[in-house]
Amino acid sequence: MSATPFGGAFRICIAASLTVAGFVLGPATPSSAAWLNGEQQLTTNTSGKQFPEISGTKVAYADFRNYHTVVVNGDPMGLIDVRVLDLKTGKDQLITAKHDLSTLEKPVVSGNLVAWRAYSLGKYSLWYRNLSGKHSNVKLRVTGANIQIDGNRLCYQRSGRIWVYDVKTKKEKAVSPKGLASIDCHLKGSTVVWDGYSPDAKAGIYAYNLSSKKLTRVTSRPATQSARTDGTWVTYLDTSSGFDVDVYAYNLKTHGEVLVKAHVTDGADVSGARIVYKGDSGVSVYDLATGVTTAVTATGADPRISGNRIIYVDDKSGIDQFYLRTITPPTVTASAPKKVAKSSTPLVSGTLSWAGSGVFNKSVTVQYSTNNKTWHTGATALTNLEGHFSVTGPVVTKTTWLRVQFAGGADFAPAMSAKLKVTKA
Repeated sequence: MSATPFGGAFRICIAASLTVAGFVLGPATPSSAAWLNGEQQLTTNTSGKQFPEISGTKVAYADFRNYHTVVVNGDPMGLIDVRVLDLKTGKDQLITAKHDLSTLEKPVVSGNLVAWRAYSLGKYSLWYRNLSGKHSNVKLRVTGANIQIDGNRLCYQRSGRIWVYDVKTKKEKAVSPKGLASIDCHLKGSTVVWDGYSPDAKAGIYAYNLSSKKLTRVTSRPATQSARTDGTWVTYLDTSSGFDVDVYAYNLKTHGEVLVKAHVTDGADVSGARIVYKGDSGVSVYDLATGVTTAVTATGADPRISGNRIIYVDDKSGIDQFYLRTITPPTVTASAPKKVAKSSTPLVSGTLSWAGSGVFNKSVTVQYSTNNKTWHTGATALTNLEGHFSVTGPVVTKTTWLRVQFAGGADFAPAMSAKLKVTKA
């Protein structure tokens, strides 16, 4: 049995093996569609727009409503704007008052920082703005193309190498080796990834750790491109099979590679071990932890993901608009005694629920740590009809932190409870 929401009230689903008077009550347990909430249209204006990038509640994009051209080396170049949409407030803010973003450039955003490459008076330059408060645009003293941003760091390509610049320290560092033509960087935390090209056997995807200064060759296959990372996983496209494009993911900790999806038609993005991509059947999200693929939309393109938010472009109204769907995992609540006798095993109890209803017959697992950093797996339990569970915690010999994990599956996204601190009495 499982309890699921239906018409604002609880309904009980009777499993196929159990019949009651020859009929089944209520709807079945949600399918993979329960991973996502409904589609939300973010934009309605009729101007052209492209290249959405999302970070938390901020969406940066290129906007055509002030499109104009300039002549560069005898050829016309289109110039447009950078705008940032705040999903929390609904504010859609113009960033480039001079309308100087090239139609070939992509604005990027991380937290309250938005960055872009502008063209003005015959020169390209890099700019950023702090969206908090009333800050003005700031011109950087460094140059480069195909910029990306995370936190206070930007990465970009210049003279065949990948560079990282810190807007706080104002220091620049080359991270790709000399002699390796490197383009299309992406970064998250201390990890920088890029595409390497070389006439010898050095082509492939590379990753560099800014903290450890370790260079990792993610893949040596030359037909790979468009690398992006969430700090642990690197996703990239592979055309080794010919005309088809395949999406792969590589784990920087385990050094294992996963074929996410063969025969895709658009680039991929990764956040929190989830990958979004466009295939023949539309945009999908693949969860690396569970191996579950969930359909996002049948008609969208150019997907991006940040945490639980997925944004994409769709022209279903006749012009490109941005749309949002949000991964909505169930809720795990847990409780345990704050103090227990030494060498005792505290009882951990709680509830697994989704949309206000208990989730029945799902396995939950206690995880524990004695340093609040390294986590170990403990006992498991099944939820009852109301979604409740009780499971024995580990032997407590000193201060221990506990949490309860639901691993997820085809019907529900993974979820984790808040941490509980248990000390010995």
